[in-house]
Amino acid sequence: MRKLEELGFSRGTRHAGLVVALESGETALPADYIAFLSYEAPSDLELGFKFVQADAKQQWEGQVVEFMRYESGGIDSAVMAPTDDEDRKLLPIAADAGGNYLYLDLMTSPMRVVDVSYETGTISQVASSFGEFIDILYTLDE
Repeated sequence: MRKLEELGFSRGTRHAGLVVALESGETALPADYIAFLSYEAPSDLELGFKFVQADAKQQWEGQVVEFMRYESGGIDSAVMAPTDDEDRKLLPIAADAGGNYLYLDLMTSPMRVVDVSYETGTISQVASSFGEFIDILYTLDE
């Protein structure tokens, strides 16, 4: 995972490991995600990334303007399942300017970062891990 300072983040409070309670038992979140939680995003956060959208098989450009922050007490209630796949568990980790989320797929190993199309519900892989996701981010020029 690249140095977050390159994207304008600053070191904040260190977090201990977080776990998510799933029906199959507790699942520890990836170490690179836990490390990320100890950073503070800049107030004018606007990052971009590119990925291949699964239905269209075309490259799309995404945007991040907010990263979700969790403490151990509230993380379980944030986990959701897509309507067409109740067994899949997703944790919202970032949002774009329109309020669309990127998710950490809690059912994959390693946990992938995915996009869920708000139009079709199709799940597209954005990155094979959270660390890889940070690596593909770039600052958007105004």
